[in-house]
Amino acid sequence: MKKLLLSVLFLTLAAVQLQAQECKFSFVGTLAQQKITMCFYPDANDGSVQGHYFYGDGTKGNLNFTGTAVRQADGSYRQNLEERNAGGEVTGYFVGVLKSGLMTGTWTSTDGKRSYKYQMKMVKN
Repeated sequence: MKKLLLSVLFLTLAAVQLQAQECKFSFVGTLAQQKITMCFYPDANDGSVQGHYFYGDGTKGNLNFTGTAVRQADGSYRQNLEERNAGGEVTGYFVGVLKSGLMTGTWTSTDGKRSYKYQMKMVKN
């Protein structure tokens, strides 16, 4: 029980630390026909990415994500992101492409029962 409590505390602190970071890149668009804003944090340029996103104006909170953005021969970036809730559980996957400031792809729930298209444009920070 003590080990579980420490794990939950660690994941919560990690989530708070992630959300406190400054956005390096922001994207605004739609997911499941709802407004979404996605914030990517500065990275080590090693292909790994992390950040958070929110629906609407963000008053209902953020969801964190981690994953990869791998540069392709055509200059685009192939993205594979894992969405995580405040408890650190994986709750969905973003699979898509970023090219010329436009990010498109599909979000899928972990059980595969829900799947929605997303499209976002890069905005200045």
